[in-house]
Amino acid sequence: MTAVTTPDAKAKLAIMGHAVFDLAEGGFIVTRWGMARHCADVGQLAAFLEQIGGHQ
Repeated sequence: MTAVTTPDAKAKLAIMGHAVFDLAEGGFIVTRWGMARHCADVGQLAAFLEQIGGHQ
């Protein structure tokens, strides 16, 4: 997998219908359909994006 930047990952997730919120202490919360996932850094955000099929 190529390096994913925060804006790239956030844009791809938004296109897929997810909302991504930056946390004050670092990391992200990704939400959709009333469910949420915490990603501690951009690496975890990219891994989640790949897991849900957004890596193309």
